[in-house]
Amino acid sequence: MSPGQDPPIAVLTCDAPHPSLGLHGPPARRAALQPETHAGAHVADWFDAVAALRAGQWSRFVVVAWLPLAWRWREDPSALWGHALAGAGLAAACLAWAYGVNAWTDRRADRSALKNPLVNRRPSWRVAVALAACAIGALSVAALWRWPAAVAVAASLTAGGAYSVWPRWKAAPILSTLTNAAIFLPLTVLLPYDPGTFAPSRVVIVGFAVLLCQNQLVHELADRDED
Repeated sequence: MSPGQDPPIAVLTCDAPHPSLGLHGPPARRAALQPETHAGAHVADWFDAVAALRAGQWSRFVVVAWLPLAWRWREDPSALWGHALAGAGLAAACLAWAYGVNAWTDRRADRSALKNPLVNRRPSWRVAVALAACAIGALSVAALWRWPAAVAVAASLTAGGAYSVWPRWKAAPILSTLTNAAIFLPLTVLLPYDPGTFAPSRVVIVGFAVLLCQNQLVHELADRDED
């Protein structure tokens, strides 16, 4: 350095690949340092969307599909298992649609997050995708199966929409009970006692009726502070 010259100044920019920068570097570096965090957030969002379908509140109805197996599993297990699996899957999709749509439309009226995961929340587009997948998937599979299954699925999905969306019959005392039953009872056609036909199983019908009454009572008790 010559006399009279200013000493050189070392400048460290924020873009320098210095290991001490860590998470305080530029956005591109921060994103590169935490890919697991972003991936985990996306996975969590999808879990939230699936939780909005409230499987814990309707799964016991699908379990009823397996009751005929206790009586006829020795006769033709392959046919019975196949029909029971297909019927249970379609019933699950229909009930996921009904409960998910209800969670969406009642998110401002409900108070309990245990009952409704969408309480006081703005649903993400992933919830809409999950609902559409349930409805379209169930209709498509049922249509490819047999026409009684397609009719039953269409009736259940329509009742689910009428109950919660339009004309929102859940607000009418008598119509609410009838529409609620119309969501579940068509699904008994999907869970027959005889896998060769679509004649509803008496065991399944009785099981659905009992669970439907219990479901209505639980629903009324949960809503007593809100109504």
